Amino acid sequence: MTFEKKCFIETSDIQAVRYECTKCQVAFTVPIGQLDPNEAASFANTQCAYCGAPSGFAPGTQETKTFLNFITALKDISAVLAARNLKIRLDIKCGE
Repeated sequence: MTFEKKCFIETSDIQAVRYECTKCQVAFTVPIGQLDPNEAASFANTQCAYCGAPSGFAPGTQETKTFLNFITALKDISAVLAARNLKIRLDIKCGE
């Protein structure tokens, strides 16, 4: 017999976004309701305030636009789906 473990999250399960510098691991968390695309753009287009590492994003690039669109969608998706007869579940990697 074979068993497969699957893990899903619903968009309503997402409570906050954690921004983290991959160089120094300094992180901060922003609750979903307080996400601000302008603030996210500032984080993406500046160096880490603690170690000075660049984020890798440049203003006005498609990558930066994709990042900001994602942040905006995260903020809005739960409210958009709340009154609908549709759920979105993300299949995520399960902890062992």
